Amino acid sequence: MKGHVAPFVMLRAAGGSIDSLACVDVQQTSENIEKILNLETEIEGMKEPLSGIFFHLISCLNDDETNFLRFLLKVKRDIFNSRPFQIDDQNRSELQKRLTVSDYKLFNRWYIAVHDRQRYMEDTKLLFEKEVEEAGQRLANAMDNKDWQKGLALANPKYLSAYNKHKAKLWRPHKQYARTSMSYLGRITMKTSPFSTFTKIGLTSFSADNTPPETNIQKTNFCSISKSICTELIFEMAQHNELSQYLYYEKNQTLHTDKKNNMRLMKSNYTILNGFAWREDKMVSEVISSEEQLKVIKSLRSGSYAEIEELLKHTSFTIPDLSAEQWIKPVLPFTRKTEKPLLSLYHFLQPIQTQKARRIARIVKWMNHCVEELAKSEPKQRLRYHQFIYRLAKQAFSELTDKIPKSVATEKLVYENVKCTEDHPPLGQQVKRDLEQLSEQLRKHQFRTHLYDLLCEHFIEMYGQGGVCHDIQEFLYQFEMRKDRPRLIKNALRKDKKTAVNLEESRVFAPYGVSSAPPSAIVFYQLAANNGSKGISNGDYQLVVNQISSGLGLVLRFQSMFHEEQRNLGSLTKRWIHAMHPDSDIVHFPMISDFSNLQTDPGITSQSLRWLAENPTADKNDILLKDLLLVHDPCGTLAFVNKEGRPVSPMYFGAVPQHMMHGPVSYLLTIMNPWINAYQTNWVTSPLFSKSPPPEKVEFHPRIEEGRIVQRRARWRIPVFLFPLKENRESDYAYFIRMKAFQKKYSLPDEGFLSGERTSVMLNPKQRKPMYLNFNSYHSIAAAVSTIVEDDLLSVTFTEGLPNRHQHWLENAEGHVVASEYMSLFQWPAEKKQESAIANEKGVFI
Repeated sequence: MKGHVAPFVMLRAAGGSIDSLACVDVQQTSENIEKILNLETEIEGMKEPLSGIFFHLISCLNDDETNFLRFLLKVKRDIFNSRPFQIDDQNRSELQKRLTVSDYKLFNRWYIAVHDRQRYMEDTKLLFEKEVEEAGQRLANAMDNKDWQKGLALANPKYLSAYNKHKAKLWRPHKQYARTSMSYLGRITMKTSPFSTFTKIGLTSFSADNTPPETNIQKTNFCSISKSICTELIFEMAQHNELSQYLYYEKNQTLHTDKKNNMRLMKSNYTILNGFAWREDKMVSEVISSEEQLKVIKSLRSGSYAEIEELLKHTSFTIPDLSAEQWIKPVLPFTRKTEKPLLSLYHFLQPIQTQKARRIARIVKWMNHCVEELAKSEPKQRLRYHQFIYRLAKQAFSELTDKIPKSVATEKLVYENVKCTEDHPPLGQQVKRDLEQLSEQLRKHQFRTHLYDLLCEHFIEMYGQGGVCHDIQEFLYQFEMRKDRPRLIKNALRKDKKTAVNLEESRVFAPYGVSSAPPSAIVFYQLAANNGSKGISNGDYQLVVNQISSGLGLVLRFQSMFHEEQRNLGSLTKRWIHAMHPDSDIVHFPMISDFSNLQTDPGITSQSLRWLAENPTADKNDILLKDLLLVHDPCGTLAFVNKEGRPVSPMYFGAVPQHMMHGPVSYLLTIMNPWINAYQTNWVTSPLFSKSPPPEKVEFHPRIEEGRIVQRRARWRIPVFLFPLKENRESDYAYFIRMKAFQKKYSLPDEGFLSGERTSVMLNPKQRKPMYLNFNSYHSIAAAVSTIVEDDLLSVTFTEGLPNRHQHWLENAEGHVVASEYMSLFQWPAEKKQESAIANEKGVFI
């Protein structure tokens, strides 16, 4: 199967010059320590032969040569301990007489080496203290960069508030502030995080013919308020006696009663962890406790406050009670596509003629104004606007409740995406050919998950071969409630693990439903070139694969930034999606777009298929699961169709990976996209592959490459007991030498990324994400090592930095070289009917 590579490429450029990393180097100290370590190796190599020489010399002494014997014994001990000593002329002359010329030369070489080492040690200690202090001050000056501080005002307001480049003690390597600064320096210059405030986003292509023409970019940074604030305000309004009457309510789509009058519904719980909003959906079944409760459930329907209140007349139920129990859900007065939910909320509140509504409306409008002004402001002003937004958010909620909501307590309040101001040169046809080669490799590792087979089998049990399901919600619920479901899913995962190793054709080329997506992926990669951009043009580079992801969420979250003609990301991705589903009606499948900024609707489809637990919004063109049918094809696949029988292809555009979803929604997503990726890149852990046990010695895993394509960087797995951690009362200088000796012993490159393997799941991003480590910078060592020092640490992993700081080549508008990463889209649509024949021949469905 031939793959397709999208003609457009998304660029992520680091916000800081790669040369900025040099500010924390202690270069002369590192060079001196290299000399010291070389001398120690030389001294160690001479120790054994010299010990033999002096042992023989001692055995030949006469009984009356006690003074010379004492001298020789002392020299022998000093040689054993590699300890320098002074020798007077008489003893030196005596030694020269009694030793052969070659033996004396060996001793003299050792004597000079051990004294040189001592001199270097003493001089370098003073040099180290001086260079570390200077590095701290250079780091302080580097963090004074106004563009970086704009990002820091949002990423870490407390850090920026405490910034003081003249307070020397803040910038010592062991200080928390210096370690945090070093972490940010590595992140700003070496890493291109998809969610980073410091990363700039752009578009490019492979050839000049496809490169969009240069345009005058009016707006370069896009700030938005956390959508969770707006949504939680509506939740609190639904519980408020005065304001709940102005909302419109929708009956929970999942609220059902069975023949035994048991109630069933899906309840949702929102969480915010490390700045990311998430929703957990849980299907619950409860016994109906009274006739009154049964009557309310059966009569309940969507409507205004007054309409629902009429239904509840003569009952003990209230609308806030039903909302709290999630029997009904308030309609959010903004669309999923809006980039300014605060403004939509203001327009909703403005007509309400109550004092409380007017106060909240004013607060919301001020918050929106602050977000707009913050986007245009300098760092110090950004801090003030950010603090003002926080106070306004608390004030708005205090009008409705005494509790502090999750969105204010733990969420990032303001998000920012930054656009590249300069055009990126085309990557070239050689890079495209390399990606086409990579596409062929990747396709062999995409296979249909066994969970899809389970769903097909469950469908046949319920509706028969070639059957039609008119209630998709019921189908999902019945599978979720199967008593043998945990065992079946565990067995399916076991089979997936086996397939990931064997990659049988029957699974790689298994058929898929007409509404399901073909295998597809987004590949994140970097280009390492020793000779700059000329090396890229001449094919003198390495294409380093960083990550492979499914879905389009990490691309489409930036869709609103690119609206220019021939640079319209929405139009580009529309064409790409149509090629994936040429015979279907494509709809967006939102998952947490009611709460999360990472899940917004990019607006590239005319309709959305709303998930059962997704809160209703002001979108008017949604379709629901009850509007679709699920059909079984004779070839053994499932497909969504509308009531007219036309295939409907729901596509998930969220940034949260599909594998993180559980329960009924994961089954629906599996039917939509039944593929799983078994291509291992960059040593990323995967549930498909068992974790390696902790190493008992340092394990070296070489780089895996084919031609110019680097599939995995070289890495070292290090037992905890062998990795040098700073000991109590050990000086910084002694620890730095020990760390450099460790680097030299195991031939580690100067730069790379450090991470820890732990017994538990790592939720803290400081522990989960690899940290930049530069062995020639004590600030870098202190910052990186501090992230892995935990009780549950199993082992330490060091991965080479590729590209290293000398292999980056992209120049920004100021002419400085910056790190860059690229995102290319791959898809492998079915082209030949024989692929299905292959699958059937191999016995997929037996």
